[in-house]
Amino acid sequence: MSLAALAYARHRQERGLPGGSHQAVLKAIADGRISAPAVRREGVQWLIEPDLADRQWAERTIQRVRNDPSVSHAQVEKQTAINGIPALNVSKSVKAAIDAQRAEADLKMARIELEQLQGKLVYLSDMRQAYNAVLNTMLTRAYAAAKQVKLQIPHITLEDMQTIEKIVLDVFEQTSSDDFDDLPE
Repeated sequence: MSLAALAYARHRQERGLPGGSHQAVLKAIADGRISAPAVRREGVQWLIEPDLADRQWAERTIQRVRNDPSVSHAQVEKQTAINGIPALNVSKSVKAAIDAQRAEADLKMARIELEQLQGKLVYLSDMRQAYNAVLNTMLTRAYAAAKQVKLQIPHITLEDMQTIEKIVLDVFEQTSSDDFDDLPE
């Protein structure tokens, strides 16, 4: 546990988070502020997932301050605002929560960029353009099909052909590019 705790303490120091010592990390684990899956054993080695541990630490520290039955509401109020300035431990807890949220947002953005590089994501405008191209192709083919009907059934009247074309056109007008906005993301 010692090497993992040291590495994680260094991580917290580099980010300017509280708990940047080996002892603080071990105490946070003992107190339950960070736990599985952020802290896990693989063989004889312990591993600490830094981003997940940061989120757990921040969330559980704030919850602990709020939920501690030994701390009265008046004490929390006193801690949180002496002359309008929050107490150091409250400020650190809030900063840790904000840093954890930023780290989570950074991780999400990195995943999105990776998926985009891997070709798993496309731009919405490209999808709209492709969708409209498919609709136009289908409309063209439908008109061609109506003309094929005229060739296959020579006794069909011009009025019957116009009725067929109107039916086909109505189907495509009902299925328009506005339907693209209703597609699941």
